[in-house]
Amino acid sequence: MSPSAFTRINLAACLAALALLLFLFIYPRMVLTELSDRICAGANELIGMIEAGDWAEANAGINAVNDAFQEKKERLKLFLDHEDLDELDATLMGCRRLIEVQEDKQILFELERVINIATYLKAARRGRPFHIKASIASQNSAAPSIVP
Repeated sequence: MSPSAFTRINLAACLAALALLLFLFIYPRMVLTELSDRICAGANELIGMIEAGDWAEANAGINAVNDAFQEKKERLKLFLDHEDLDELDATLMGCRRLIEVQEDKQILFELERVINIATYLKAARRGRPFHIKASIASQNSAAPSIVP
């Protein structure tokens, strides 16, 4: 191979590495920002519906919010802690049940919790290129030392 062929291969490898790094830093944040904004907006709309006493619309609204989350949940597991996603999933399911029984006081607290979780996930994602469990890092740093 001529030296120019190696230069082209190096350039192609650098471009591929750059594309991968850009993907790891940009794509998860785009997906999470869009989903978080969608969940927060939906939860705020639900609060208005519940305060107005429109339970039928609230039931349709919680289904729309839950469907939006379920659509992105599996992809987000690659980039976020599964426990955080499971907590949001369980809270949305709890909201659905509370709307079905028309528990207006408790559902408002749960919807605020949904907003808080979605906002936390969006903020927690900043600066992390991929999913690293904090518990593993804390287990390694908290290893007991053996002193004779």
